[in-house]
Amino acid sequence: MLLSLPPELIIQTLYRLDLSDISRCKLVNRELNGLISSSVLLQYQVICELSGVVDNPKCILPYSDRLDALRKRERAWNTFTPNFVTSIDVHHEPCGIYDLTGGVYLLGDNNRRDLHYCTLPSAPGTDFTWTTINGCGIANDWPSQHSFIVDMGLSIYEHDLLVNVISSPIPATTMYAIELVLLKFSTGQKHPLARRPRIHIATVPAPHPGIGIEIVGDNLALVIMNRQHIFGLDGLFILNWKTGQIKLCHTERASYASLVFLTPTLLYVPNLSLCLIEIWCVPDSPLPAEEVTYPTFLGEPVPRDPTSRSYSEHRILSLRLPRIVPGFHLVAISCRGEPNPYIHSLPHAPPKPFLLHSQDSIIVTNLRIAPWPGAPGSSFSMIIHRRKLFELVEKYTSAFPLGASIPDLDVNPIDTSAPITGTISTRDNDSSHEQDYSEMTIPWSNWGPPVTWWLNTEEIPTRWITTSAGLRYVYLEQIEDEEWDDDDEDANMLGLQGSTTFKLVLLDFNEYAGDYGYSTLLSLDEDPGHWTEQEEGGDSYSTDSDEHTEDGDRTKEGDDIAEVEAMIKVESERANIEVRGGEEGITVEFRAHGDVFAESVRMGLQFRRVIELPVPLRRCHGVLMDEERLLMLQVRLSLCL
Repeated sequence: MLLSLPPELIIQTLYRLDLSDISRCKLVNRELNGLISSSVLLQYQVICELSGVVDNPKCILPYSDRLDALRKRERAWNTFTPNFVTSIDVHHEPCGIYDLTGGVYLLGDNNRRDLHYCTLPSAPGTDFTWTTINGCGIANDWPSQHSFIVDMGLSIYEHDLLVNVISSPIPATTMYAIELVLLKFSTGQKHPLARRPRIHIATVPAPHPGIGIEIVGDNLALVIMNRQHIFGLDGLFILNWKTGQIKLCHTERASYASLVFLTPTLLYVPNLSLCLIEIWCVPDSPLPAEEVTYPTFLGEPVPRDPTSRSYSEHRILSLRLPRIVPGFHLVAISCRGEPNPYIHSLPHAPPKPFLLHSQDSIIVTNLRIAPWPGAPGSSFSMIIHRRKLFELVEKYTSAFPLGASIPDLDVNPIDTSAPITGTISTRDNDSSHEQDYSEMTIPWSNWGPPVTWWLNTEEIPTRWITTSAGLRYVYLEQIEDEEWDDDDEDANMLGLQGSTTFKLVLLDFNEYAGDYGYSTLLSLDEDPGHWTEQEEGGDSYSTDSDEHTEDGDRTKEGDDIAEVEAMIKVESERANIEVRGGEEGITVEFRAHGDVFAESVRMGLQFRRVIELPVPLRRCHGVLMDEERLLMLQVRLSLCL
């Protein structure tokens, strides 16, 4: 019946299937297999799904050109071969405000009232210039002469939106007002869709609170962190940025620092004091006027009414992090995921052939564990696959309506009579708090291993967290270089004395990216046609990239999964991991954790390839990443790229 239709109708029908269904259709008969294999549209769809990207409907190129562009892109990333290299001078004095998204690199000005950005080149020879945006749209629109930008958030592809978080001293007090200023990014003027271009959020006791801000659809999620004041609280807000209406306001002490949209309706929010990840559901409607509060972030948290929306309905799940040994605490945590999901479309995206798929992406969570803040300790990055985490959350919550109490769900219940080991908590140890979290908390061992991978980042610069895009993650790894100049003034000024330098490492968490197993690392050595296989933290050994069978077919080393597992196990004896097999597949135990965890940290998230830049980078002090580019940061008296 299907094959009786015209070929173009068959192709359009198959185009609406997912990858697994198309693969099954190829097995039906030779005619259907040939039709699929010869269709540029279907091949493009398959490679898009395998590469973690989605087609951009705004692109006017034929599908053959899109397919060629995607193949070239994947080849360049998989071999770590840039199409071009350029540099960008920064002529203003920057501050700590920055972002890289939507092909735009934005830097704050040291005057804390201006933002500067440049659209990054996608081809060699492209001109680029810095453009300045006033933080309030126009110079005379600031609340006071002492107001300044604390942080900002961007939603370029979806809304052409820039949101500046402004701090202003309140006259005759020691408090500061936190407001949001909503601007159209392309013009720097008030955003036309914002009914209230300036929105008051809270009153805080310190001028520079920590800020975490993300925007998806009509929803703006905001974290305000007040650690600069002994009685300061942290706040979580969700509001409709178009109307200015508050949907949720929740305060905790020493808890929140950043957040990520897991999906357009779910938030991933690390909780510092309880050493766990909270999953919040975005409310559909604003709070009633009588429930809207603008906290001062001093004293005790807002009392939690078990019938209030902020508690009983929308904090739907808590995922506990690995337990920490007594004497150590989680002292810092931050997260980032790029790109953000979106609701319907991306009307302001450029007309390039394809865009990153938000669900086929990773969330990077950086953790610092120490006896107390500022003390020597250990640093880690936990990498989570966004779609796999969503499937896990859906598994635990799908059978229960929002607002219902979540039972044990076949997991080991938490002993609520025992203290929460390894966390800093200024909460009162009353039974109500314990009961609140025990009803919805999933132990680490039940959720973490299948969807995470861990890295020890003690010797990896983590000052910049914009280090992932889609399923790829980049970092600088410290190495020794005997030829380093000990008299280098720039290196000494930045604390890079001696022979320390870095090399660039790229991890690809796309399960379709290669033919190797869970913990196999691939590093490109001096010979571009030769691969070195190595375990993380261990010695490397060489392997030929290809073999020939007797019938002349080419096969990759590692096609036989049993051989790969055997190689991993041999090498893991010298590495900081231990490979284990089980019913759910291979998992790896993380050993390089400095003995700060009180339970086994197993990890099973696949990554297929790690590629290292063959030449060590002498003057690179940080690296950022977006869907097309790597930005190597050089910090001196000013910042240059």
